[in-house]
Amino acid sequence: MSTQTSNRYLTIGNTPFHHGWLRNMCQCKECLDQLTEEQVQQRAFNSEPLTVEQQDDKLIIDWNENPPHRSI
Repeated sequence: MSTQTSNRYLTIGNTPFHHGWLRNMCQCKECLDQLTEEQVQQRAFNSEPLTVEQQDDKLIIDWNENPPHRSI
């Protein structure tokens, strides 16, 4: 499946996803309470990806934030 980044969207296949939505949907242990599965903290909606790659069935996004963050 192909990915493409534009101004505020990352397009996967033919489906566009807003950068802010993708960042807020991060499922890592820093962003999601593993017990309750609730978001620990909402992130800024203006986050932008630095890099995007696909590995098997995973999408890996490194975000332009301080401190840096990686969503898998």
